[in-house]
Amino acid sequence: MFTISDIRREFDRLDGVTGLNTTDVPIRISARMSRALGVCRSRSTEGGGVEAVDVAFADYLCRCGTEEEFLNTVRHEYAHLYNILHDGIRCGHDARWKEVALWLGASPDRLADYRDLLARARKAEALPKRKTEKKPVKPKNCRK
Repeated sequence: MFTISDIRREFDRLDGVTGLNTTDVPIRISARMSRALGVCRSRSTEGGGVEAVDVAFADYLCRCGTEEEFLNTVRHEYAHLYNILHDGIRCGHDARWKEVALWLGASPDRLADYRDLLARARKAEALPKRKTEKKPVKPKNCRK
């Protein structure tokens, strides 16, 4: 099982490679994520720039992922963070992001093939439960 300390340790190592300081960027593990392994959230600033909000990783990745899957995802999200903090841009998965991802040792693919991880997580019952009941529809104000 991987923890926020493991993520921080890899971020610190990558900070040494890139020269960034990511210690102020919050890292969290989300039990709600089921369709992504990680996400780097950012927001626009008043001056037209971009700032990092946080980086989140799926709980099932941390609980059931292999070291390779885990490190690839951490490096993938760090590449997004690098583009935000170093370049001041959100570049999605474009050529600039791919260049940084490769430099950091991550796969340059937009999406990971994580079918095996999902199967392991389902077997371990580590995926978030989906709501199966639909919420009742409130009747609109009807006049007879």
